[in-house]
Amino acid sequence: MVCLMLFGAAAAAQQLRLGAHPGINARNFKGQVGRRLTFICPATKAQSDYVWGTDIYTDDSMICPAAIHAGVLQADTAGLVNIVMGAGFASFQGSSRNGVTSKNYGPWDSTYTFSRASEPGQIDWNTTALYVPAEYRDPVNVVCPSGGNLETIIWGTDIYSASSSICVAAVHAGAVTRDTGGKVTVTKMPPQETLVATSRNGVSSRGWTGGNYRDYPDPFRVTPYTITANVPASPGARSGPIPVPTNLSRVIDLPGITAAGTSTTVSPRTIDLPGVTAAGTSTTASPRTIDLPGITAVGTSATVPSRTIDLPGITAAGTFATAASRTITLAGFSGSGVPPTAASRTIVLNGFTGSGVPVTAALRSIVLVGWTGSGR
Repeated sequence: MVCLMLFGAAAAAQQLRLGAHPGINARNFKGQVGRRLTFICPATKAQSDYVWGTDIYTDDSMICPAAIHAGVLQADTAGLVNIVMGAGFASFQGSSRNGVTSKNYGPWDSTYTFSRASEPGQIDWNTTALYVPAEYRDPVNVVCPSGGNLETIIWGTDIYSASSSICVAAVHAGAVTRDTGGKVTVTKMPPQETLVATSRNGVSSRGWTGGNYRDYPDPFRVTPYTITANVPASPGARSGPIPVPTNLSRVIDLPGITAAGTSTTVSPRTIDLPGVTAAGTSTTASPRTIDLPGITAVGTSATVPSRTIDLPGITAAGTFATAASRTITLAGFSGSGVPPTAASRTIVLNGFTGSGVPVTAALRSIVLVGWTGSGR
């Protein structure tokens, strides 16, 4: 096996820059089991050299081609990848995926896998933003570890040169502290003709002006880590950054809304109403069906027995014949006294028929359980 080494021995176990090149591997991070690292790969060909394994890769496998093989990076497109360092593995199975053919191998002492979660990787206090591909403009989230070294040189104030340490710049900008570290967001900025020197938060930056500003391409701004949610521009709606901390990121999909946040795992349930479909969560319950005219809903409820209301014999004067006592059943009415408000219903008293203009009926009373009313 051929090992491609990116960093010198003096910088072992350190990530010197956020940008990667197609030949970078993870060999220098051997022994840092569980560490998550973030790299920005340039547009990379789907090449099959120096990739061993499938889903679990030897740590000397080239990260960017392996990312294409794993399906987390598109060939010929710059993109962000997160790897997680692992322990050794007994054997590695090669396969062909996405234009990359990986190889078999026997035992190897250190591995990595690709993470599809959005949790950012941990950089070092001397990691710079150099070699991030020019075409990659998305903000990048990373983690600065606690207890860093503030001696690394930085250039600028609020906007820093790509050669500046990301974490030291984050302390200078007030995004994190040296003692606690934390998550930050790195955003590319337009080229600057001047970089201003200031002293802030125990860090002194250097300044630069004049000459060819293209010597300092792709400067960056570093801010506290945020998650941005886009919501509809409707009354009462909010948009913009949502402050964290957070635990595990999740995506919640609603029509027109995507938000990342945290949640415990629950079983989804669907509630169907005519013309309305809503996806949500609930604890498991036995489904019941509630029948209302024109409405079917799936949910939970206690069983409600139907009730019988007796109307004693009704006598009407005029063109109507005397009606015998009849029984009217109103489904869903339970209990005595004044029933709760319910949708309007039609009560049909069979036997009341007639045509033309009826004469005025005599005064009569209709007695329902819990109701008393009179009329003509």
